[in-house]
Amino acid sequence: MHSYSTNTSRLGTYSVIAAISVAIAVLIAKLTSHYNLGPTWLVSPPALGGVYGIVYATVDKILWKWTPLRMFGLINEMRVYGVYEGIVISDYNHKELPVRIEINQTWTKILVQLEVLEPELSASCSITTSVEGMGNRCARLTYTYRNTPNHGIADDDMQGHEGTGELIIKPNGTARGRYFNSRGRKGTLRLNRSN
Repeated sequence: MHSYSTNTSRLGTYSVIAAISVAIAVLIAKLTSHYNLGPTWLVSPPALGGVYGIVYATVDKILWKWTPLRMFGLINEMRVYGVYEGIVISDYNHKELPVRIEINQTWTKILVQLEVLEPELSASCSITTSVEGMGNRCARLTYTYRNTPNHGIADDDMQGHEGTGELIIKPNGTARGRYFNSRGRKGTLRLNRSN
């Protein structure tokens, strides 16, 4: 997974994570002092670092999906994770091929993987990604990718290449988009969320 950009700010959430971490570290220092578990000055810095890491990881992987945090405006990133299935239509040969896109997402990381299913011509993995809220709970997912052909099944002239894809994902689970690549090819994507 790699970092992704967004049109929302995470600064407020980082501040809340830091404040919660400091409060928990102070509590640990008080308990250390109260129960004579060692010098407070020795426990406090590692406790603060450790608590921050735990709170950050919990927000990044779990809590960012919680609706209450969204209601209070602490998390504003669009949730686009899931499995989408549908077709890709290449402007090169106008064939419709079945595809599957799996989007793995946390608060700060994402990975977009596309597979052409039948025949299994190639697979793509995102290199960079941007997720932008567009209003009406729609999201624009823009990503650059690296494609690896399945030699022996793909056309002889198909080599590994890079490209760019864009999907508009609606709340009802439909996703429509387009792509173009360094081979001079382009096309459209029509997908529906399957999970």
